[in-house]
Amino acid sequence: MTCRPLNRGNGVTGWACSRGERCKECGGRASKLCDYPLRGGKAGKTCDAALCAKCAVNVGPDRDYCLPHARVAAKQVQP
Repeated sequence: MTCRPLNRGNGVTGWACSRGERCKECGGRASKLCDYPLRGGKAGKTCDAALCAKCAVNVGPDRDYCLPHARVAAKQVQP
């Protein structure tokens, strides 16, 4: 479970907790991250969108893309 401090600004504090990240596509429990390599100012980093096993598009050993990046990658391969 992931928790973060919560401060409403009126002196009342608490904790906001969740059971982990949610899938970007369906809202289910995420277990993977998008591995699509970014370009430009973010070169050297990956998308890192949270994905569940059902929505992740496997493109290689231990490599998954989110749906938008899987479409981009498919277009780059086609002549």
